[in-house]
Amino acid sequence: MKHSYQRWLIRASIINIMAGILLGLYLYAWPYWPAPRLAPYAVVRTVHVHLILLGGVIQMIMGVALWMFPRMKKSPHYTAPTQGTLLFVLFNSGILLRSSGELMGQSNSWYFVALAGVILQILAFAFFGVLIYSRIRQP
Repeated sequence: MKHSYQRWLIRASIINIMAGILLGLYLYAWPYWPAPRLAPYAVVRTVHVHLILLGGVIQMIMGVALWMFPRMKKSPHYTAPTQGTLLFVLFNSGILLRSSGELMGQSNSWYFVALAGVILQILAFAFFGVLIYSRIRQP
């Protein structure tokens, strides 16, 4: 891999998959484990799916796409490290804010934390589209 942000995206996707699996184990043990509940079951399930699909799978796709797609025709031929780092920060801070905002509570202040996470994720998806669009061409 040419740039470190590609490795960061792939490593963070593995971490998110592991966190999603841990939440899945927590959900599996839910009826049998008389521990204090973090949040309602449906909320924990939503965060579980979100961590695995968005944090894990989609982020892995982003990292591999930025690594493997053909070079751009114009200079610079690769995504700049600052752009890749910005994508990494936007996407992962969005995942962190959304997951913690949904898990931590039902109050309005935590709702706005989760909403900020959603907005950061949407910005990251749009930015990824801008970064990868010029690489989609015939070889």
